[in-house]
Amino acid sequence: MLPLIELKLTSLASPFTNPFTGEGACSGHDVALRMEELRSQSEDLKLNLDRFLSDHLVRGFSLNYVKRPILIWFSIRFDCVILSFSDKLDRYCPEWAVGIPGYFEGGRGVVEANARPYAYWNGQNLHRLYPAESFVPRPDEDGEPVAARDDMEFVCDFGSLFGWMVGEADSDTAERIKAGGEESWDYSVVPHEPEEIVRIGDMRCVLLHSRYTLTV
Repeated sequence: MLPLIELKLTSLASPFTNPFTGEGACSGHDVALRMEELRSQSEDLKLNLDRFLSDHLVRGFSLNYVKRPILIWFSIRFDCVILSFSDKLDRYCPEWAVGIPGYFEGGRGVVEANARPYAYWNGQNLHRLYPAESFVPRPDEDGEPVAARDDMEFVCDFGSLFGWMVGEADSDTAERIKAGGEESWDYSVVPHEPEEIVRIGDMRCVLLHSRYTLTV
């Protein structure tokens, strides 16, 4: 099981109440990436969407070091992937993001209602995040709780307009996604190991994988 980190929204953003909806919200710097170009560039490299974005985030933060924590949110708007970068000071601007293939535009905005935390820069390393509640096993046919197993496979689905999500998958499905292909581009398999080395050119960067909880 991946390690658990507990995140507090007020330490990673400036939350406020949306006067139009009455719901909680927070602002951030939005980066819009054209889905079509993202797909073309990543498939040329035989990478899925998750791997492609993670590699560029690792590279961006490693080459443009910032000491304070940053939370990165993922959402989809029309035909674009939206990465929203929030921090406690509400002023982080990832100028390096213009180098991500598919870059369309960027600027301050309200984090989308369907956005979910995707990655977390802790001032030293990048964590690829996975919601902790998604790793609670489904009950069996009789409705009884099932104990979590270390060999369980979990899959990320980035194609939903309701927000990216994680769910259980059988081993055959997980292997098909790992093998790649056009149908699995917006899916990825949650790794079992909490740390990996990502090679980007001549750089060797650490990418951490963690479950998370987020409280206000």
